Amino acid sequence: MMHRLLAMMVLLPVCTSIGCSGSNGGTDGNGNENENGTTGQTPSARAPDGFPTAAKVSFDNANFLSLEGTIGSSDDIKVYNLGPLSLGDRVESLCIATGDGSLDPMTALFDADGYRVFWNDDINVETNNFDSAFDGPIRHDSDGYFLAVTTTSFFNTTGFFRCTLKLEPGVAVAPLIGQRVVLQFSGAEDVRVADKGYGTLPAFAGANVASEFSSDTTALMDLIVSLAREDFARYDVTISTTDDPEPEGNFTTIFFGTGTTQSIFGIADDIDFYNSNDMDNAIVFLEAFEGLSSSLDATGQALANVVAHEIGHTLGLMHTNDITTLMDTTGADQTLLADQSFGIADIVDFPIGKQNAPLLLEETLGRAVAKTRTLPDDGLWRCGTCGATLSLVSGPSTATSD
Repeated sequence: MMHRLLAMMVLLPVCTSIGCSGSNGGTDGNGNENENGTTGQTPSARAPDGFPTAAKVSFDNANFLSLEGTIGSSDDIKVYNLGPLSLGDRVESLCIATGDGSLDPMTALFDADGYRVFWNDDINVETNNFDSAFDGPIRHDSDGYFLAVTTTSFFNTTGFFRCTLKLEPGVAVAPLIGQRVVLQFSGAEDVRVADKGYGTLPAFAGANVASEFSSDTTALMDLIVSLAREDFARYDVTISTTDDPEPEGNFTTIFFGTGTTQSIFGIADDIDFYNSNDMDNAIVFLEAFEGLSSSLDATGQALANVVAHEIGHTLGLMHTNDITTLMDTTGADQTLLADQSFGIADIVDFPIGKQNAPLLLEETLGRAVAKTRTLPDDGLWRCGTCGATLSLVSGPSTATSD
């Protein structure tokens, strides 16, 4: 039986300042030198292991770059070596379908180690804009950054594409902003997660997990809290419950639901890249755990793993395919019974590349003991893939939630 742990990916509306439409046409750019840019960054790094050969490209004197190519099959991936980028460089990318064909492009940006930095499939599904874009600051130096273009993972589409990129060197360093999370054990009314209503949820009860845990409600809650805190102990994340005073400022809420589904363990509002929204919601479905184990400790571990998984989505983490990692979605249900952790693993939703969860969490939240960066008085770029919704976060010289 395959792992039932899923999360809803509500794709953020993205439209960048470099435009949202283009003319037909295009030529295959795979493996060719791009002639649009003759100066600027000088590519040096080879493509990471497991990547197709990367075409070396350069930004022009105005720090713009245009790429054209085709995707001819579901396993076709075009990779472009953008050269070295540095902490604080801002990269805007817009990839659109052009010419004849049905291409629904999906793009991702990786560093020289093949670690995912940005990812986007569709700009706005609700308006049928299936092009791809991302916009945000680079969070660490690397001697090579790689743009990968392929077809969406949902359909086998083919056709021409054109990607337009803009580089703004040294714009700003992304702030490290801690996250508060509340585990909603006391029940709630009018709960909505991923744009779906779940009505009124009862208070957490062991009996809602399985009848044999009817007298273990407090023990299960204690296990969830302690184990989830251990998962995030390295990072600036504060986990409390509805038995504690409500945190000051914004916080993400993890609800515990019953009665609506047994097909998935949990769902989150979206994959909130770099925690652009610090008020996300997620829900863990207790009845999905029925029959998983008769052990109280193992069941508490499974519940805590799912809680940490959904919090991970609200902090920008994607699914991976290593059963030892908290973001795994490929293992059997029983893999949840073992202690999982945030680690490095292959991405599920893109055909190449890895997710370095510890690095992404540190670059988003900072360490628990101290923040190493502060907000300048004029603010910092915060949003990872929000395009037109990207804004400068103004504030004092110390990092605070907005």
